[in-house]
Amino acid sequence: MMNRIRGNSNAQAEDQSIHGVGSLISGHPDGISLDGESLVLPSEFDDMSFNTFNDSRAPDQNIRIVGPGDDSTIGIPAIMKGSENEKRKDEQQMEPGGGLCAPSWLLDAPSWLKIAIVLSTALLVGAVVLLTVAAALNSSADKDAKSSSATDSGNFVFTPGTRTPLDLKPTSAPSDGPSTQPSLHSTSSPTITHRPTFQGETYPPSSFPTTFFPSILPSVSPTDIPSYTPSEYPSHLPSTRPSSFPSIVRSYLPTVFPSVSPTNIASEVPSISPSETPPITGSKTVFYLTAGRPLDQMLEAFEDSLGDLPTNSDFMVHLGDFNRPLVTNCVEESYEVADSLYSRSSVPVYFLPGDNEYNDCPNPSEAFGFWKQYMLGYESKYWPPPRWELERDEPPYEPNFAFVLRGVLYVGVNLVGGNIHDQDEWDARQKANIEWISSQFTTHRAKFEILILMTHADPDTPDTNDGFFEPLFEMVKSDFNVPTVLIHRNWGTDSAGLQEAYQDIDDFVVLVVKGDTWPPMMVTIDIQTGSFSWDQGRWLDKN
Repeated sequence: MMNRIRGNSNAQAEDQSIHGVGSLISGHPDGISLDGESLVLPSEFDDMSFNTFNDSRAPDQNIRIVGPGDDSTIGIPAIMKGSENEKRKDEQQMEPGGGLCAPSWLLDAPSWLKIAIVLSTALLVGAVVLLTVAAALNSSADKDAKSSSATDSGNFVFTPGTRTPLDLKPTSAPSDGPSTQPSLHSTSSPTITHRPTFQGETYPPSSFPTTFFPSILPSVSPTDIPSYTPSEYPSHLPSTRPSSFPSIVRSYLPTVFPSVSPTNIASEVPSISPSETPPITGSKTVFYLTAGRPLDQMLEAFEDSLGDLPTNSDFMVHLGDFNRPLVTNCVEESYEVADSLYSRSSVPVYFLPGDNEYNDCPNPSEAFGFWKQYMLGYESKYWPPPRWELERDEPPYEPNFAFVLRGVLYVGVNLVGGNIHDQDEWDARQKANIEWISSQFTTHRAKFEILILMTHADPDTPDTNDGFFEPLFEMVKSDFNVPTVLIHRNWGTDSAGLQEAYQDIDDFVVLVVKGDTWPPMMVTIDIQTGSFSWDQGRWLDKN
């Protein structure tokens, strides 16, 4: 009969040491064996109590066995060395009917040491938990690094760096003739213009007659200098000399040549040539940014409030995704709906395509044709032509646009996400976008000191647009010597926000615009102070 024996803390047997587990087994080859978990003994050992086995091959390895249990087994709580069945894991457990199984040094340790070990273990576990939480928070912070604050608004001031500021001071004297580009500040004295005069303007009369033709009505008093052509009607009093001053009564036809100084009475007939656009003054520009397609209450807000945008702002840019291919299938009507909605805006709207406008549509080529039909040149469709000179890229890249306004160069490019249907077209468009930005930068460098780039795609999305962003980042870092802002539509659940020193490049920031929402983001740039502020919605409450 074989018995499996283990320790029992309630046993009160006399301790007995057997030196060398191997010798015990070898002395009873037919009756004792190890199965890797228990010591199997013949029935003749039923009356014996075992406390300690001291293995001669590992003197420092004590296996403590306390008395026979109720089921006549003794557990082996340590790893037995010597045969392949002598190994097992160290365990520390309290068995329901037995004793505490632990290394002997721990069982024999004083209470204060046991308490210290328990407290140290608790502190270690707590430290691991804190480190895990900190790592998770840091990862979350990195993911949301685009958001400069949780308030959907912020302000950023560009540092001077190595950029060369423009001379924005007013001129000390007027120019000899009208300028081809409006100045950012008014001049200290008026220049000679070709525009018509208006009622109420008071300027001194011209130093020579306003016309080479005689007036229809006779003069009230004689003139001192003879006229070029005799008058059609005689004056009521003969003049000794023709008058050197203009007539009091306005002429019925506009003058052929502009006068040195405008008259103080408006003409009844419009001028032969159109007047020049009023100059753009001031250093602050205000514009709006939006994206996506508003629904439900947001759509109602768009319909009701687009016409109430403050008129002291200059323009709005839609960064794409006003369509929903899975809902509309990109049929022509979906573009007509967007055309009708944004025509209500009180400021002109520029459109950039998103992937939902053509790239993700069932028929991308047809959808892109609809986009160009309804959205290309939209900024002049319902509003007067802009006061600034707008440039567009050559076909098929005409969605790319650029203009300079109050010392800031604005450049929009057709950069979308989604699937790549034609790799050659995709690569060619990204290359054309880089060339467009580079050429505009070079052409207008003397006119601006802040660069605004606008796209639909996010630089943090998968690598479908690396062919654009990698060379762009290199240009901004190495070639551009001006503060640069990259603006794009938010991706997924990202909120609005601004990330400074993007890609560790000084004076390079990325602004994320939240779509599908009202109101649009308001951006204010002051070229004199270098300040750039953005507000996703709080500005509406202030007005």
